[in-house]
Amino acid sequence: MGELFGLFANAFLAATILPFSSEPLFLTLLAMNTDPLTCFLVATIGNSLGGFTNLLLGRYSRNYFEKRGKTPRGKDLIRRYGAWIAWFSWVPFIGDPLLIAAGFYRTPIILTSVFMIAGKAGRYALLWYFFSLTQ
Repeated sequence: MGELFGLFANAFLAATILPFSSEPLFLTLLAMNTDPLTCFLVATIGNSLGGFTNLLLGRYSRNYFEKRGKTPRGKDLIRRYGAWIAWFSWVPFIGDPLLIAAGFYRTPIILTSVFMIAGKAGRYALLWYFFSLTQ
């Protein structure tokens, strides 16, 4: 049970602007014969909640940054792709800023969240799949 809480916390932090990676722990737990579906769900939920934190951070920091004349990068991407950009929130180094920008530029929160969760779940599903091929 403690290792699943660790996976949740690790996945949550990996989805924030902090430099964490959840994949090694996810794969380690799979190698330890922890239930793969449980690992998948815990990692996806933790990572999605961390991503949702970035989305809200962008949304609620708008007034702060506008008063200082600063805006996050990615305005053209957000205007061009809108909520769809959240599919790529799992990509290291660019996923977190994309979600902050999506929140800042007010993409539809429900649709953005759905795409974000789908992208993050897809990554863990692929890791699980490729891990199962090695067993």
